[in-house]
Amino acid sequence: ADQTGDSASESDGELSNIRSTEDVDEGFDEVPLPPTLPEVSEESLQEAWPLGDTSFSIFLCPITCCVMTDPVVGADGYTYERQAIARWFETSRKSPVTGQTLRHTELVPNHSVRTLLKTLIDMTEGIKKPSESSGSGCDAQASPPPIVAPAPATVVAPPPVPV
Repeated sequence: ADQTGDSASESDGELSNIRSTEDVDEGFDEVPLPPTLPEVSEESLQEAWPLGDTSFSIFLCPITCCVMTDPVVGADGYTYERQAIARWFETSRKSPVTGQTLRHTELVPNHSVRTLLKTLIDMTEGIKKPSESSGSGCDAQASPPPIVAPAPATVVAPPPVPV
């Protein structure tokens, strides 16, 4: 390499300033995992959620179909309950949602979903009925739904232009 930091490999079209993953890991602290959210019944959360049933599905794990308490994002971009996707990865490297093989099995906390869910849980505190149990009633050990590949997009031709 010369004084500017250029190396012979750059002339071959390669970037020499890209560090290996070993170098990258050395300078960073381990980020602690956020705390698990409390379990609250899906019915209570749906009652407090102001945006309707369709958008409420962002709080449901696609594997367990239950409200998440530790939402994480996988390489496919979908959000899962941490324990459910970790169990899934014990036997498969494919996305439970798309069926495609994933490049990696690293999981990242989904702080956006967690924050929304925490706000929703806090909203239920005022409407919780005394006879209601604190558990969600969700069986996290339930069998996951089958993998369903997304339907192919339907191409619709535009109508003919009158002459």
